[in-house]
Amino acid sequence: MSAEMAEHPRDDLLDLPLPGATAPGDRTPGGRAPGDRFPDETETDVTWQPPRPRRSLGRAFLMVSLVVVGIVIGYFLPRPGPPVLEAIVEVVDFESQRVGAISTERAFGLRNGGRRPLVILGVEISGENAADVSVVSDDCTGAELRRAAECTLLLTFAPQFAGEHTATLSITGEAPNSPLRVPVIGKGIEPGLILEPSRHTFQTLVLGSTGGEETIRARNTGTASLRIERVNLEGRASREFLKKSDGCTGTTIEPGQTCEVRIAFAPQRSGQRQANLRMYSDAPGESVAVDLFGRGVTPQPLVASDPSRLEFPAQLVGSRSETQTLKLRNSGTGGLEIKEIQLRDRDRAFSVDAGKCGTTALSGRSSCELTVRFAPHGEGVFEAKMLVASNSKEDPIPIVLTGIGIEPRLELSIAQIDFGAMGLGETRTSEVQLRNAGSAPLEITRIGLARQVSRNFTVGEDGCSRRTLGPSATCSVTVSFRARDEGRRSGDLIIEHSASTETVHLPLRGQGAVGRLRLSTEKIEFGNVAVGSTERERLTLTNVGSASLFLGEIRIDTIAASDFRIAANGCSSQPELQPAAFCAVVMEHSPATIGRRNAELLIENDGEGGAQRLELTARGVLPDVSPLEARPSSLEFGNQEVNRRSEIQTVTVHNNGTGRIELGTIRLTGADAEQFQIVPGSCAGTPFLASKSECTIGVRLSPDVLGEVAGALSIEHGAAETALAVQLRGLAVVPEADLVPES
Repeated sequence: MSAEMAEHPRDDLLDLPLPGATAPGDRTPGGRAPGDRFPDETETDVTWQPPRPRRSLGRAFLMVSLVVVGIVIGYFLPRPGPPVLEAIVEVVDFESQRVGAISTERAFGLRNGGRRPLVILGVEISGENAADVSVVSDDCTGAELRRAAECTLLLTFAPQFAGEHTATLSITGEAPNSPLRVPVIGKGIEPGLILEPSRHTFQTLVLGSTGGEETIRARNTGTASLRIERVNLEGRASREFLKKSDGCTGTTIEPGQTCEVRIAFAPQRSGQRQANLRMYSDAPGESVAVDLFGRGVTPQPLVASDPSRLEFPAQLVGSRSETQTLKLRNSGTGGLEIKEIQLRDRDRAFSVDAGKCGTTALSGRSSCELTVRFAPHGEGVFEAKMLVASNSKEDPIPIVLTGIGIEPRLELSIAQIDFGAMGLGETRTSEVQLRNAGSAPLEITRIGLARQVSRNFTVGEDGCSRRTLGPSATCSVTVSFRARDEGRRSGDLIIEHSASTETVHLPLRGQGAVGRLRLSTEKIEFGNVAVGSTERERLTLTNVGSASLFLGEIRIDTIAASDFRIAANGCSSQPELQPAAFCAVVMEHSPATIGRRNAELLIENDGEGGAQRLELTARGVLPDVSPLEARPSSLEFGNQEVNRRSEIQTVTVHNNGTGRIELGTIRLTGADAEQFQIVPGSCAGTPFLASKSECTIGVRLSPDVLGEVAGALSIEHGAAETALAVQLRGLAVVPEADLVPES
């Protein structure tokens, strides 16, 4: 019996009779077991006798068999599955919770996902932030959950810091998947408060006056809502700083939002004055403050300029701007005397007219005016300073003067247009781009050609005349050249514009050209050429014209063309011949019979005069001696065992002549030709042998009969009517292994 069967006995096995009990087979025919009796029967009515030993052994064996069968059947019958810990939610998410506060209770449900009862043993919170999560109600620990029954835990979250929090809820129970771990997450949020700026210094003011308002912003830099309780001005000089408006006290600011407080300075004492603006809120930490500084001065004359900086708009170089007015005023309380107005202008681009400034004293809050002009003498940014000296205790105030000098500047995309050499009647067009490389608008007034070149050059599309180009803007003009006659032509494209009084002249160049083909000879004569040999002659083609020349087809155009061939055409790889360029054609003559031969070589081209024809002449004569030679003239294979192949022997075929010799059929002849074999060498597939060149043929002996064998290697060729023959000889002998020694 297995351990699992012992641990989980089947209920139906409990009905089996225990050893010593009455088996179903021991009952009487009336259905009663021995010893059973009805209520009205007495013990004397039935007497039970012990069974005989043989019958008892059979009953015991039957009982044991039934027990074993029951156990086996119980093992294989389906049993209820184990209990399963099952979470109703996969994650307990508290979302965002303010730091230091306790969240609302969050319920977590647990279910028995199995069939048998589940006992919950305990609940535990663990993990990095376990201290921030609490179980406030536990209906699960110690509970026994039936199938699909549930229990509930109530959890709270109290973050101690801002940021993400994680923990693990572990539930232990009598289940195979115990403990069950469920993530617990939450985010701690809290407000944050900063003031912008963190400090501020107000303008120096005369005692009793109030300066302009300055804005202090409070920003919530945290992750929770910020409650501003109050905003106070604190410090020894707090009464000299005025809170003009307060948009923060009693307000709630969401994360990333701001509120504003406007402060002004009203000094009551001279010297440095200091206070702070302090803001109280529910943000963690202490209250936040902005340091405020100001300076009060006793009444005195004080020079000021309105404005403190003069900026002139862009001005054409060489011209004068309109005047700009600058006002000098006494912002103090005493009389102001203007002693000196000094202009520091290294480039001398500005001029100042002081007017009435400096002639009389200025009382408090009064002013005088002066005028300034800008006249740039170059392109770029100009800057100067005007210093005003007075009886004010302040340093001489600097007034900055700035201006930009601009001018148009014409820039051409090319310095000249060179159309190069062109065939007569051919037309080419080129484009020139005009660009305003300056900083002021450029007006193109006219574009034209000099009169003397109008025959060969013409202006095509003109997108520039009577047009104004802004800085960096472009336009284009096309110019065409037509080669009407041979020779070089030149001229100018005239461009009138507003950048200067000088007219731009763009050089134009072009050439009418003609291609002319010249041959290195007027006639090619091969002379006497032996039949079966080959002679070659070289023909050079040169372009002696001034334009490119295109070569067409080069071919032999006569009946006798079969005796003449173009051996090499170096002109096919460069069909275009530039002026003074050349290429070569190698002509070849191989007479098949004796006699005179004539042909014409046709050379098509587009040069002056068109296609050219060149006469070819030759005479075929009989050769004195065949120039083709075989080395060696015979091959001796010696003794060779029957049915075995010999080593390969080589015959070298050499052309001793001066012309090309065509090779024909290579074969074996003679009575025993079948005893030899040709092994293809370099002669195989070679149609001809050039002068002084050679190729090889291999031969081996493979005898199948005893005795002397003889044959010949026949090499047919075009140098003679008779084939070249190499004699082959050998002796076929019995293999040594077949020889039997005499006894």
